[in-house]
Amino acid sequence: EDAVPADLYPWSYFGLGGRSFERLKAKKCFVPPILSELILDRDPGAVEAWKSEVLKGSPFDTLITGHYASPVPCKPAEFGAALDEFLRGESEFEEGDLRLLREAQGALAKVGVVAESKVRKKSRG
Repeated sequence: EDAVPADLYPWSYFGLGGRSFERLKAKKCFVPPILSELILDRDPGAVEAWKSEVLKGSPFDTLITGHYASPVPCKPAEFGAALDEFLRGESEFEEGDLRLLREAQGALAKVGVVAESKVRKKSRG
C-alpha cells in the first residue's frame, strides 16, 4: 500500500489549478475552505457576533492572514461580505475542491469528534 492515500503526492496534481486556485492567488478577502468547512460552520451565531465586533472597530484596509500570502487588501465592507457569503453557505471554491474537507467533516461528525455543520452549504460546479 502506498504511504500517501489516494496518490496525493504534489507531482500528481500539478497543473490542475482551476478557478479555486485562481481565487487563492487573487489575494482577495475570503473565508478559507479549512475554516468554512471544518471550524466556523459549527457556530454561525458566534461568527456573526465576531463580524459585528470587528466591523464596529477602527477602519482597516489590510488583513494579515496566517496561511496565505499577506498582507491581503481588505476593507471592512469586503471583510463583512466575505463572512456574509460564508454564512449564506456560498463559496467561490469548486465543489470538487471542497469534497475532501466536506467528507472529513461528515466522517468526524458521524463519530462525534465534531458537531454537525450548522451552515447549509450550496454547491458550485
